[in-house]
Amino acid sequence: MKKFITIFILFFTLSIASELKATHLMGSDITYECLGNGKYKVTVTVYRDCNGVPLSNRPLTARCKNGTGSRTFNLTLQGVEDVTGIGKNCPQSSRCSSNYQYGIEEHTFSAVIDLSVLNCCDIVLSWEQQARNNAITTGAANRNFYTEAELNKCQTPCNSSPRFTSKPAALVCVGQDFTFNNGASDTIDVGDSLSYSLVDPLQGQGSKIPYTGQWSAQRPLTFLGFPNTGLGYPAGFHLDEVTGDLSFRPIVANQVSVMVIEVKEWREINGVMTVVGITRRDMQIIVINCPNNKVPRIKARSAVACANQQVCIDIETEDPDNKDTVQISWNRGIPKATFTNTNKSKRLATGQVCW
Repeated sequence: MKKFITIFILFFTLSIASELKATHLMGSDITYECLGNGKYKVTVTVYRDCNGVPLSNRPLTARCKNGTGSRTFNLTLQGVEDVTGIGKNCPQSSRCSSNYQYGIEEHTFSAVIDLSVLNCCDIVLSWEQQARNNAITTGAANRNFYTEAELNKCQTPCNSSPRFTSKPAALVCVGQDFTFNNGASDTIDVGDSLSYSLVDPLQGQGSKIPYTGQWSAQRPLTFLGFPNTGLGYPAGFHLDEVTGDLSFRPIVANQVSVMVIEVKEWREINGVMTVVGITRRDMQIIVINCPNNKVPRIKARSAVACANQQVCIDIETEDPDNKDTVQISWNRGIPKATFTNTNKSKRLATGQVCW
């Protein structure tokens, strides 16, 4: 049987769930879109381990950051999707629909809420539920799952958050270099800038989940050169604060950890760069042995272009195993760009991005 491996331009990720029955939450984030007149469409995306208990529909809380008031809003389930990533040509299906070992469901909830009912500027949107995976080995096992986003409705009366185009649960191979990008994109508020940082996971409002041992938010798992994060790649643990690229080489198999990337949205207001919104991407990383496969690679050149000038970048792929079929896809992270590929017509697919 041919093996099919997917490479995502701007990010590369494979997903996996734990085998444990009791707990189930693997990742989540909150995004919002301004509709005008104080109303926002809020979307809560949650990733569930299909080996765990069913996911319940919990409400969204909106509270004034200064503590002067709060409101609770019911969410409506918009859809459930199996995002395990098993190809149609494989003989097994995911745990979500069959008896295969692994399975991940993406649950999408949303609500239109009116924040004019809160008499404050800085507002925190939050969602929580029990519980995080009890397979986590770095300190967050069985803790409450809590995620939040922030906005200021006075400073920027109609700002929308960036959205994410990748899935936060990731499987990585021990001893192999790993690069991941959340595909954060702000296509509504043209001109805003994004920055990225690693922060602590939360189990409640203002309550951080402590890591054990030498692990921390900045070094959430054991990597080449641990615990020195600043070593040259592939050693160290690197998050590019401008692009959001996360790069490391894991060296301990069967390690399960929680990682949270905070995305700040910046805008120039009265000549000063100001934070106008904050979102958090909460994700789980599982390190496993991959003895029979090496990670495929993308080969692409860089390009420089002037404003209003089209630029095209050719993409090539390679397989270190010299036998697998490699396909490529795009997360549409660049507005108004186009992408073409040669999937299924070549063993090692090629593509082109034009912008």
